Amino acid sequence: MRTLSLAFLLSTAAVSSAGEQAIPVTIAERVPAVAIPVALYGQFLERATFGEPGPEACLLADRNELRPEVLARIQDLRPPMIRFPWGTDGDYSDWTELVDGVPGRGPRPATMKGLDGKTIGTRFGYAEFFRLCRQVGSEPLLMVNLLDGLARRRPLADAARHAAGLVAYANARSGQALPAGMTDWPAIRVANGNAEPARARFVQLGNEWWMGGFVKEVRAAMGGSPSPEELVRWYAEVVAAYVAAIHAVDPSIGIIIDLDLGLDPDGRAEAILLADPRIRREVKWVALHAYAPGNMARKPRRSGVEIDPATLTADQWWYLWTGMPGRYGDDGQSRAILPDGHRGDLLRLAEGLGYRLACTEWNWNGWSQPHGQPNEWAAALGAAGFLNGLVRHADRVEVGIQSMLVGVSWNLAAIRVADGGRGAVRLNPRAAVTAFLARHRGERLLALRHPPLPTVEQPFTQGWSDSIPRLALLDLVATASAGAVHLQAINRHPREALVLTVDFGSRPPGTTTAAQESVVQGGSETDPEARLVSTTIQAEAGTWRIVLPPASVSVVTWASEEEQRYDP
Repeated sequence: MRTLSLAFLLSTAAVSSAGEQAIPVTIAERVPAVAIPVALYGQFLERATFGEPGPEACLLADRNELRPEVLARIQDLRPPMIRFPWGTDGDYSDWTELVDGVPGRGPRPATMKGLDGKTIGTRFGYAEFFRLCRQVGSEPLLMVNLLDGLARRRPLADAARHAAGLVAYANARSGQALPAGMTDWPAIRVANGNAEPARARFVQLGNEWWMGGFVKEVRAAMGGSPSPEELVRWYAEVVAAYVAAIHAVDPSIGIIIDLDLGLDPDGRAEAILLADPRIRREVKWVALHAYAPGNMARKPRRSGVEIDPATLTADQWWYLWTGMPGRYGDDGQSRAILPDGHRGDLLRLAEGLGYRLACTEWNWNGWSQPHGQPNEWAAALGAAGFLNGLVRHADRVEVGIQSMLVGVSWNLAAIRVADGGRGAVRLNPRAAVTAFLARHRGERLLALRHPPLPTVEQPFTQGWSDSIPRLALLDLVATASAGAVHLQAINRHPREALVLTVDFGSRPPGTTTAAQESVVQGGSETDPEARLVSTTIQAEAGTWRIVLPPASVSVVTWASEEEQRYDP
């Protein structure tokens, strides 16, 4: 079986079981019409003025190209989609400052402004990004400044046309007729070394409006005291203008807007926006993000009450961390970004109106570690659970973007580069798990049948983490493709192997008598990168006995004979 070319240590060490009774699992029929979007395994190549230059710090001294060691790591990860270049900075930045040859200006400036007037270099811009996407085989996800229109920094028509210019720069064909008054952005892209369009399928309007900071600026621009209803009507007018301008350039590009706008506590404003006929007609995706735990200097909580961190056992910390980010169902398995409470009401409203979800930022993101923690492999298992949750709900979620791809400062980066971008290049275990699951997966969801999975009490929360009364020790997802059937399994138990017996229900096992089990486990403190274990499993009377090592992410793959029974 082809294995990852990541910097894994290949091992064939034997794994012993914990002696527990095996859990019977049946891989049942194909779930109708549920395809698994490849974009669930995307990455965010961020450049943040407020502390993380990302690729900007990892360029060769004499040209605007990533260091070969960094590029090689990205090629190993092979993210199917890359979001670039901003999160919060995007609503305070001008995209043309990352482009050469802008009429009336010429070369891009050496620096550009972002949030709070902070600056960042511009050497890694759109020409470099589109070239990277071609080298890696990734598709770009674009993001445009919505605050220019909302806060009336520019006349609305100008703000919308300027945002649509980025879509023209990325996607328009050379010589394509563009809206009146728009610069010939495709010609500038070609002159900058990208002859072919980037073929971005999505563009996101603004970013993280539910955080509320932008609303103050919009209120001020509207006279200081508009009601939530007045705010959202203006928001809808601005979004409609942007969408019209963007679709005049590329009618096929998908529009993503935030689900939660942070305008009022009960969602009345969002209900107005989502039901607006113009928005329903042109916008098909709404965004939610998921990070946890955030600032780890905050004390953990039990039933909403802060408790002494010293009272938690090592196992309690472990299960707290392996159960984040995201929401979990009553069975203890991940539901990723499918929320409860206020956001749950918004989600149900949005889905009832025909919208789908895009998770354009997510990760296990913790900083400030007063207790000498966290355990990186616990974080990796948490990320694996989130990905299983996205796959489990692939009929509702189309985009998943893990943050962030390259970093020199923030510890959540998939590819960490030491010494401010000049030093050693290391792969984060969370990214290793993401690449592993992306590589070993099918294209369609399969149904699973099994008894209730073993769970552990997990009454604690920390920072941004969500409440999980009980956490499943196992998280299972099955998928199929033209070449294989895959069972993705996470064993959260820190010390004990768990055992499954897998069959295919009333259907015979065909001619397949062996399966391949690939396992990713965490490295040691002196060797922090993950390692891959690969073994062959033989069938016994049509049933496979699968041993899942402790604290591991496994994928069991059956050959194509099995998969054919799941074709339409």
